[in-house]
Amino acid sequence: MKIGTMRLRDDAAASTSVHETTLDEQSLDRLFSEIAEARTTQVFFRDGRPTSLKTAPHSELAVAREALRRQTTRGVQLRYRGRDAEHWDTLTPDAQGAARLVRLRFAA
Repeated sequence: MKIGTMRLRDDAAASTSVHETTLDEQSLDRLFSEIAEARTTQVFFRDGRPTSLKTAPHSELAVAREALRRQTTRGVQLRYRGRDAEHWDTLTPDAQGAARLVRLRFAA
């Protein structure tokens, strides 16, 4: 897995970075498992679905993961708090079952 990183230069965004990579099926499963352990998770679909599904947070993650697996969404954005930063991960499925990940990382 190759990850590209770009740091934003202005003072307001000094603690913000952008990472981009492609994740295979195993890496996607691992990412979703790690996100499930986060304290707060928000799931947004990029295909017009309601942003707040009437489900438990872990169910939203399961729905998002399955939508990526089946390619029934143009993408999902997952917002969550990691150990040392807030992350906004945008995942876009590709034809091979993998997904493109663009991560905005906001350091605490």
